[in-house]
Amino acid sequence: MLQFVSGLLEKLGFNDFVPLFFYQSLSKNKDMTSESIVSSEEHFGGKHRIKGTRIRVVDVVEAYQELGWDIEEISEEYGIKPQQVLDALRFFYDNKETVRRELNSGVNEANA
Repeated sequence: MLQFVSGLLEKLGFNDFVPLFFYQSLSKNKDMTSESIVSSEEHFGGKHRIKGTRIRVVDVVEAYQELGWDIEEISEEYGIKPQQVLDALRFFYDNKETVRRELNSGVNEANA
């Protein structure tokens, strides 16, 4: 998690300065992540998505890692709140193997 926060802060331009409130807000919202990321077989074959949307966690991760979009760009492009983007990224970093399997299954489906 710390690596994620460090990378995020570096992208935002906080190379040598880590605001305490940022860490505090992450720790306060950690329990809410499990409520904001859902999975059901009726939607995307059980792949994790942001609650109340059709935005999958893998979509957010791909936009962030592969396309290099920042949180605001992802938020604007997908029509979700910045906190929802952070929740999806936090879910990914806390559940990398699960999300990678979902990502790989999407690639395999596309190649079939």
